[in-house]
Amino acid sequence: MTFNSKTTAFLEWLNDQNVEISNKIEIQDKRNLGQGRAVIAIEDIETDEELFRLPRSMFLNPMNSALIKDYPSAKDKLLELPQWEALILCLAYEWKAKGDESRWKAYFDVLPINDPENYTFDQLIFWSDEEVNDLNPSYIVTRIGKESADSLLSRVRGFILALNISKLQDISQEELHKVAALIMSYSFDVQKEKESDGDGDDEEDEESMEDDNIPVGSSSYVKSMVPLADTLNADTMKHNASLMNHTDCLVLKSLKAIKKGEQVFNTYSEHPNAEILRRYGYVEPDGSAADFGEVSLTLIKDFFAKNTSLSESNIEDIISILCDIQAEEEEEFVLESYDCFASGEVIFELIFTIQLLTVLAGINDETPFNDKSMETKDRAIRRVYKKCYQLLDSGKLTEELKDNLKRILELRLEEYGPEDGVIVELPMTRKVMANVVLQSERKALQECLKGTKLFNSEERKYNFIPDAKLIKNIQKRDIFQEEPSKKQKTE
Repeated sequence: MTFNSKTTAFLEWLNDQNVEISNKIEIQDKRNLGQGRAVIAIEDIETDEELFRLPRSMFLNPMNSALIKDYPSAKDKLLELPQWEALILCLAYEWKAKGDESRWKAYFDVLPINDPENYTFDQLIFWSDEEVNDLNPSYIVTRIGKESADSLLSRVRGFILALNISKLQDISQEELHKVAALIMSYSFDVQKEKESDGDGDDEEDEESMEDDNIPVGSSSYVKSMVPLADTLNADTMKHNASLMNHTDCLVLKSLKAIKKGEQVFNTYSEHPNAEILRRYGYVEPDGSAADFGEVSLTLIKDFFAKNTSLSESNIEDIISILCDIQAEEEEEFVLESYDCFASGEVIFELIFTIQLLTVLAGINDETPFNDKSMETKDRAIRRVYKKCYQLLDSGKLTEELKDNLKRILELRLEEYGPEDGVIVELPMTRKVMANVVLQSERKALQECLKGTKLFNSEERKYNFIPDAKLIKNIQKRDIFQEEPSKKQKTE
């Protein structure tokens, strides 16, 4: 079957499933843009217009899969599985075991698993080491998730054996990876019928609603493949329609006016381009609305070791003590990396961590404590922690913090190398997608470096004080003076 004949067969199947589609939209071929199929407005659409209505009976999930009909004894066990494992089993069974006999055959034919000629799986888990290397120095290369995915699929294989699903015992690892990638990209978390209030937005990414590890039977939602809903392309900048939960169906409504000829876009929640590529296998050429760059704790530690009087070992001691404090306070601020947003703002934790280290470096200049005991450091650093927290809480920072943060941002930008213009040709190659990710992160870091919103955002506005003023206040007494031993005290 041709690309267009598959689309026609899919539309006929939707009609047979009692799907209601507005006569103001249609599915069009957008392969020239690297988007496969897309939903396009063929007439002007007003705000809050219903664009399609999908009955729950046509969703593919563990509640209505052929797996529980063909293996009725496995039903209870299937519903005891976590969301991901359960849907992987059901989708794999419909695709590989049922094949042409599956109720969802026409749907599968418009998905990447049955159309390798027109679709590729470009999620990072499918990239070669050489291709992943093109993403350096983005930290996304450390978060691809291959090991966790293999662990998930290993559990799925265990369930196939435990449930004695003979028709799936020969499924390959690559096929299971494709099923999992399809679920990552196309599935929706749908409230169960009895718990839907009829007016809520549907959440479409895997972090929505509640923990995916809760068994399907005990959860308030069920992870589902939703034909037609997943035909919508996603764009954080152009998002103009959303799915709404109703008791017996899902309804797509326009969020704003959509002109004739424009595409109807959903969104995959607020993710930067790097994460969009990792999860869904595409990027937004002009950048995501949620783009950010990152600064690692390793880079921050290296900066202070090379540019201040703090020794490397002392910095490690400081970080260890701060980790103890955050465990006690149940408030994380020592992170592996810190987000720097395209809006020009950075997260509070980055400012707080650099302010702490800046003050401690200033104290070390006056009263060296690199070689003090861990007990002495712990007592003193806790005092500095409290003083810095009070400082930021009052809307103040030190002048040296401003310089150190900007220098750290400059160091991070240097890791990206010279800025080359990104030429985006559609459909995009993996090399181009990698360049788009790097450009998105670079732009975010550059915007933060401008400083316009770095210390003056809508949420927080900071004033600056001399470092010496704060250090003098902290050092009213020598906080790093060794405590006398109990023996000395009694003598």
